[in-house]
Amino acid sequence: MGRASSPKTANVLIRFDARRKATVRRAAALRGLSVSDYVRSRIVSLAERDLEEAETGVLRLGREAQLSLWRALQNPPPPTKAQRALGELIRSVT
Repeated sequence: MGRASSPKTANVLIRFDARRKATVRRAAALRGLSVSDYVRSRIVSLAERDLEEAETGVLRLGREAQLSLWRALQNPPPPTKAQRALGELIRSVT
């Protein structure tokens, strides 16, 4: 990203409960990073992804989410009573 070498002058305070902090500490250690570097790298990449999705209107889904969406589109559940009523209402207005 090129910005990693820029001076870090802005702070963000994040509070975790002990269990979640231990989880973050373990994940950072697995990557050989400090907790701060780990959180910074993960949060910035997630923020960039959120911005890209918002700007393009395209959501990126993981493999399991893609499969779940595909299955739901291929075999949709029958509409509920409320959905049928809404459909009737929309058809009556148009």
